[in-house]
Amino acid sequence: MNGIDFPHAVDLVTEGSESVQLVLVEARALVEGDAPALQKKLNAYLSYALDGGLAKQFPGAAAKQICIRIDLYLKPDGFIREFIQRYSAALIEHGVLLEANVNGQPIA
Repeated sequence: MNGIDFPHAVDLVTEGSESVQLVLVEARALVEGDAPALQKKLNAYLSYALDGGLAKQFPGAAAKQICIRIDLYLKPDGFIREFIQRYSAALIEHGVLLEANVNGQPIA
C-alpha cells in the first residue's frame, strides 16, 4: 500500500545516525491532476513528523533531522516538479527537508 492512493499510510521510514527519512514511493508518472493527492500525502507525512507520531514510533527520531523523500520511478510533469519545489520551500519553515528523485536521480 504505497503511493498517493494511500494518503494516511507512511510508505517507509528509515533512520540513520543523524536523520530520519519518511519515504513516499510512487510508481506512476505524476501529472497535474495528481497534485491534490500528492499534497494530501505530504501533509499526512508532515503531520506524522511534527505531531508526535514519528517520535512515538521511533523515540530516537526526536533529536534528528527529518527529511521527507519522494521516490519516483517515472518522471513527473512540469507542474508536479514546480509543486514539489514550492512544497519544499514551505517545509523549511518547519525544519523539515524535502528531497525528490526519479530512479535515484534528483529532480531538477
